[in-house]
Amino acid sequence: MTAAERERWRTRLPLYATCSVAWIILALRSRDCRGGTHSCCTSVDAGFLGGRSVLFTAAWGLTADWILMLAAMMGPMLAVPIRHVLQRNFVRRRRRAVVLFVSAYVGVWMVAGTILTGLQIALSRSVNAAALIALIVGLTILWQCSPWKQVCLNRGHGHTPLPPFGAAADLGTLRFGAVHGLWCVGSCWALMLVPAAFPSEHLLAMALVTVWLLGERLERPFLPCWRIRAPLKAVSIARVQICNLRSLRRSA
Repeated sequence: MTAAERERWRTRLPLYATCSVAWIILALRSRDCRGGTHSCCTSVDAGFLGGRSVLFTAAWGLTADWILMLAAMMGPMLAVPIRHVLQRNFVRRRRRAVVLFVSAYVGVWMVAGTILTGLQIALSRSVNAAALIALIVGLTILWQCSPWKQVCLNRGHGHTPLPPFGAAADLGTLRFGAVHGLWCVGSCWALMLVPAAFPSEHLLAMALVTVWLLGERLERPFLPCWRIRAPLKAVSIARVQICNLRSLRRSA
């Protein structure tokens, strides 16, 4: 293993470990809550009827669930921008820079999560389950094919230079985390609603969406236009790996 590969794995392992822990906690929570991470709408309703303490508990539960979803689904996709932050900072500043970047990134997603959760609750109250599935899936397909989705994907690949010293370095890292979070929200917001449409199979839906999002990150930047977008490069890589495994089995 080369030095560059070791450096990449130093970045990936903490993210993968955090992601794994988040998935385990979500799986354990789903056994106690049939609707999974988005089933707390009833808790919110109960909060309005049962007093401020219950409402606070419901709000805290929604916040914790959203943080777990972010760690599980978005954690693996932060390896490249975090490596950019590490490479653009001196050793003594690296840990601080990563904390600033992640804080800004999560802060943007928390605001987006509040909006998306409110939208999901409003839709679930307004329409039945079948209509909710059709509405969310249709909205997701429309956004996936739009040129604005491609704009967000393209901008998400861009990593701005970071100042090396003082307050400017901290502000630059915070700005990078917030901007990267904004483009990530713009790219992923519709897909993040998909698990809400399948409350009984939310973990499976989350896993499929996560795989799709990871595959999208492998695609090269493309001219924004209306078109069907699919992670074809990830499919090609998976096909090659499967062929290699089959050839190894035959040779063995």
